[in-house]
Amino acid sequence: MKSSRFYKIIIACLVVLNVGVLSFFWLNKHPKHGPPTPIVEIISFDANVESKVAELEKEHHTKKQGLMLKSRDLHHEFYSDMNRTDEEKVVYLEKIGSIQMEIDEMTYDFFQSIMELCDDDQKMELKKIVEGAIQHFDGPRPPKK
Repeated sequence: MKSSRFYKIIIACLVVLNVGVLSFFWLNKHPKHGPPTPIVEIISFDANVESKVAELEKEHHTKKQGLMLKSRDLHHEFYSDMNRTDEEKVVYLEKIGSIQMEIDEMTYDFFQSIMELCDDDQKMELKKIVEGAIQHFDGPRPPKK
C-alpha cells in the first residue's frame, strides 16, 4: 500500500512538472518579425501625402527585397566553395558590398523623399523612426566597463 501511494505521488509530481514545462514553452514563444509597420500608420499625413508616402514605401520595399535576395544568393554562392583564390574572394566581397551600398543609398533616399513631404512635427517623428531603425541594426551594445 505504501509503495503504491509513493508511486502515485511521484506520477502526480511528474505530471505537474511536465505541464509546467510545456506551458512555459507555449507561453514564452518569441515574437515573429513580420513586415515593418507602414510609416503612414505611424505618422499622420493628409490623404494626398499619405498616398504618395504609401506608394514610395511600397516601391522602396519591393526594390530592397530584390536586392536582399541578390545579396543572399551571392552569399550562398560565395560560401559554397571554400577553395577560392584571394582574387575570387575579393570579387565576391565587392559584389556583396556594392549591393549593401545600393540598399543603404536607396534607403537614405527613401527617407529623404518622405522627409520632403513632412511638416516640422512629422519630421521629428520620422527622425525618431530612423533612429529606432539604426539602433535595431546596430544590435546589442556591449556592457560598459
